[in-house]
Amino acid sequence: MRLFIFTWVIISSLVFAQSNEIKTIADYDSNCMNPVAFLSNPGTITNNDSVQYDLIFELKDSVRSNIATLKYFSDEDKWGNLTYISDDSSSNINPAGALNIGSENNDYIFWQTNKNGNWDIVFVKNDGAGWSEIDYAVSSEADEINPKLAKIYSIFGWGIDTISTLLTYEKNNSIVVQYISENQKREEILFEGSSEVTYKNADVYFDCDLDFSFTIYALAVKNEGNSSTLVLKKRTELTNWSDEIIIFEGNKLDNPSFYDRSEIVTFEENSDSGKSIYYLDKIDDLGSVAPSQFNNSFSGSLSQFFNYNVDIITKNQNNLIWGPHGFKLQTNDSAYIVMTSDTILFTQNYFEIPVNMPDFRMSLVFTPYTFGMPFVIWEDEVDGKTILLGYQRSDIQTGVNEELDPSKNFFLNQNYPNPFNPTTKIGLVIPSGVEGLSTLKIYDLLGREINTLLNKQMPAGTHEVEFDATGLPSGVYFYQLKTGSFMETKKMILLR
Repeated sequence: MRLFIFTWVIISSLVFAQSNEIKTIADYDSNCMNPVAFLSNPGTITNNDSVQYDLIFELKDSVRSNIATLKYFSDEDKWGNLTYISDDSSSNINPAGALNIGSENNDYIFWQTNKNGNWDIVFVKNDGAGWSEIDYAVSSEADEINPKLAKIYSIFGWGIDTISTLLTYEKNNSIVVQYISENQKREEILFEGSSEVTYKNADVYFDCDLDFSFTIYALAVKNEGNSSTLVLKKRTELTNWSDEIIIFEGNKLDNPSFYDRSEIVTFEENSDSGKSIYYLDKIDDLGSVAPSQFNNSFSGSLSQFFNYNVDIITKNQNNLIWGPHGFKLQTNDSAYIVMTSDTILFTQNYFEIPVNMPDFRMSLVFTPYTFGMPFVIWEDEVDGKTILLGYQRSDIQTGVNEELDPSKNFFLNQNYPNPFNPTTKIGLVIPSGVEGLSTLKIYDLLGREINTLLNKQMPAGTHEVEFDATGLPSGVYFYQLKTGSFMETKKMILLR
């Protein structure tokens, strides 16, 4: 099993607590539209320092549309000053941004512009010294539209030079992929369309494994006449792109998406009764396992699922439950942001935020190394113009005192206090009749074992163990209880 699965099992197996309120993120004279967020400044992550995100969006008035950015600093929980990425009289729309994974460590922003009279794709990059001058990624007499950047997972962070950024865009009913590395740029047609066949809505996932090998997965919607099909291609560093693999045939398919830093795949199907969501738990199941339909208990259509990593609840070793952190709910006359109030969507622990714009777009800003998911960000209309709003959700949880029947249940309490400095107490419950060793271990963010607090057979009942973090740096740590087939992991935060 891959190392990152273990790391994200630890990160995800906590219950989120709600805090804060709706905040205004961007409100300017022009309409603020189409928010897209991406991680930047990777070096600070390994130092448990500030995790920074760039939020890019369109600033649009009646004459022109330009691309702007705001930077979010997680350690200070604040947004920086507005920066214009483009500032001209043409239409600049559909921004896409990403941090590359090559040795450059540049941030990239791509978007489409009609500066030359038709749609081209342009970009800027930031090596830490500021945004570069605008350059063309692709320009021709045909329209190039809808730039998207691959979701990239690298087990070793930022140390891969073979491919640093993957861009896809639509041209002549086809999907084109462009590979960008430090010294070169090349492209090829990924899904080739025609006058009768149109490909759109591509999403690409780049997965690098422990041995530096990689696999690239590409999804697209193929429309031919009245039929709509979700298709897949994949390749490794040693092979060319595979033939098309049919994933699903349906009605007006849309928005195929790989969840960031996980192996979940979702897509939408449109019908007269509304939208339905389908999903697959694993990328490796694409083409061999039929997608499952999301169990919609809401009275409306669901879309725009956003999640950073799969939610894994470790009540036992085989219990994997996932659900989006936030998504869009559309009823006949209303629209809502739906946010889960813990990691298990199916427990009905959610709340709805009404939105004035029925066709709003949203994005997710997530800092996994500090405070979970700071913001879901969306468009809304206020006082006759479009602004960007955000809801911040903290996953820091204070102590919990659970009363359980020790004859029937395992249980691992949230440590108290949390955050702590330098000591905290961890409560646990061992049921009667349990044989074998019980271990309680401490791990850091990389999954490295820091300390073993328990390693012995424990009598049934309620127990409390103290953890002393003297000598450890501030940051996020995880404690895991294992007894037989039972395993549960929770998160704690050391703040000095």
